[in-house]
Amino acid sequence: MAVCTNCGASYDKIGRNCPYCHAPVALASVTDSKSVDKYKGDYDGENMRLMVISVIISSLGYIYYFINRENYPLKSNSALSGALIGTVIKLIIITIVIMASMMK
Repeated sequence: MAVCTNCGASYDKIGRNCPYCHAPVALASVTDSKSVDKYKGDYDGENMRLMVISVIISSLGYIYYFINRENYPLKSNSALSGALIGTVIKLIIITIVIMASMMK
């Protein structure tokens, strides 16, 4: 369990910032080594793979964003960015196809 040194709030998910006051969290604020091992790899950060998957399958990016936006804001923003990029690309392709079919 981590404790924010800025606001004193305790929380289960280790992230780069406190989920309450958004102050940077130092790894030293984790209470014991078991917590570090337990949550190893369970941190929030930008995720390029998630963004690429969201570009390809936009609906998954939107769903991931709305489900995890409070627990993992950075990963969720990566998913949302990918979903928006994928949506724009698909709209451009659809517009080109419609315009090409109208020219015939």
